[in-house]
Amino acid sequence: MKTLLESRGPDSHEVSLPSPSSPATTLTEIAAAQNLSATIHLSGHVLWTQGSRPEPQPYVNSSGTCYFLFNGDLYNDYATGNGNSEPTVGEFHDGVELFQNLENCQSESAFLQSISSLEGPFAFIFYNRSKSELWFGRDFFGRESLLLSYDNDYPDSLILSSVSVFQNVFEVPAYGIYCYKIFESQIIAFPWTSHHRDQINENFINFTTFLEGKDINMQVHPELRVKCIPTLLKTNKIPRDPSQADAVLNQLTRLTSSDPIELLYQVAQILERETEQFLIHLRSAVQKRVRVQPPYCQACVRPTPRQSPGQCQHSKVGILFSGGIDSMVLAYLAAECLQPGESLDLLNVAFYQDHASKDKVEIPDRQSGLEAYEILKSKFPSLLINFIRVDVTKSEVERMRQERIRHLISPLTSVLDDSIGCCLWFAASGNPSARILLLGSGADELLGGYSRHRIAFKTGGWAKLGQEMQIDVDRISARNLGRDNRVISDHGVAPRMPFLDERVVQFLTGECDLWVKCCPLEGFQRGLGEKLLLRVTALKILGKEGLRLALLPKRAMQFGTRIAKLENSKEKGSDNCRRLN
Repeated sequence: MKTLLESRGPDSHEVSLPSPSSPATTLTEIAAAQNLSATIHLSGHVLWTQGSRPEPQPYVNSSGTCYFLFNGDLYNDYATGNGNSEPTVGEFHDGVELFQNLENCQSESAFLQSISSLEGPFAFIFYNRSKSELWFGRDFFGRESLLLSYDNDYPDSLILSSVSVFQNVFEVPAYGIYCYKIFESQIIAFPWTSHHRDQINENFINFTTFLEGKDINMQVHPELRVKCIPTLLKTNKIPRDPSQADAVLNQLTRLTSSDPIELLYQVAQILERETEQFLIHLRSAVQKRVRVQPPYCQACVRPTPRQSPGQCQHSKVGILFSGGIDSMVLAYLAAECLQPGESLDLLNVAFYQDHASKDKVEIPDRQSGLEAYEILKSKFPSLLINFIRVDVTKSEVERMRQERIRHLISPLTSVLDDSIGCCLWFAASGNPSARILLLGSGADELLGGYSRHRIAFKTGGWAKLGQEMQIDVDRISARNLGRDNRVISDHGVAPRMPFLDERVVQFLTGECDLWVKCCPLEGFQRGLGEKLLLRVTALKILGKEGLRLALLPKRAMQFGTRIAKLENSKEKGSDNCRRLN
């Protein structure tokens, strides 16, 4: 477990062993009278992504009463001025500044208010020594990993960590913020304010049952809640201008061309305003994630920066790149952020039975990736764009699954978790330079990219489609983002997800009508109606060269990379994967 943690945070490390006993509170006096004791072990492993230098963790205040561990990336400082500011690396150290805010909070409501203002992925542990309280939680979408586990051989132990090798492990639900009253064996949950999310609520109930196995009582605070962004999909009309929303749908419905290219151009004219607004938000989200980082690649940053800022000419940003529409749009917007002479890595993974079959088997993601790579090179001739082939054999998958990947996928256990976890681990392993990797996570949920969305529309119209997309957005934190974070971060890189930027989500769920995002009308073939707004955006930025990519239907990662062909083809994605045991 220590090895796994050090791989996630190779830039700085510190361990603290504070004693929980303190003369300051009644609670501690009661604990002492009852002969209760506890030892808190805090171990911080830091991947430096913000600030002028890496800061060892845990952070400790001057009085030694508050300790803080933090994973994630906050963009609050950048967001000032609607994303138009461009902070340098020395302006804002997210973990340090957040700790200073939290330690100065004089009440639970103030503490929660400070958390509610955060923009970006995060997971944290805050230990208040004087009150014997341990606060912890993840962001609303669960983009950072946080696990709670225990070992039966040590019945009095409880572990909160980014990864875990223990069998009794549960991913902390992104239900809200939690406060563990150590000597009371009680956890108080402060939920995110949101509409009722059935999937996450069910996950929270299972978490409560898991804690009962450790004789820990879970209670939901009856009054205090944590504010968050709105996440309710609009299935009918845009609230600001219903007549305009009806007009858009009527125009889309009347399109009759059998030529998908002609249809795409017609849709682009109808959705010109929505496309421009979406592009503003997504471009800003990508800019934050590309520009907010130290000016060093992996090689030049360790053990200490060996060059002055600006001298490191290696790639600092990579894209997990299939050549599909999600990764292509992100790659284009990331390239826009770079200066002439800078480089960008495109990581493309392919799986083969053995080395002999590499030149004989066609891998769909390799083919589309190379095509998209040529387009990007033509669009940005002043940049050095690197197409990095990550070729993996079945024996390599089997070896690394047992040695490493299965521990990172845990506590998930399905065949699909195994396939995608292995895909992402090997893709991230193929990059020798960049410390930031961009992913297209969230695009399918927010924009209706799955085949089941078309089926829902066919069987139940707009209402059924809206319900299906709502479920996808609601359960995104309970499905796979924590797994993806653990798998990718194992290589000492930070995964960043522009489609799940708070302002992008706000636009897509609060301002953009359903049929603008996903429009599987009978005349709109598969590859046009799904993620319609993103396809039109791709046409806008790529032009006619990107037409084929803009119309490329969604291809699941496990099939596009051919990893699914390595194993038992009769397995279902939801089956329990025995290979992870």
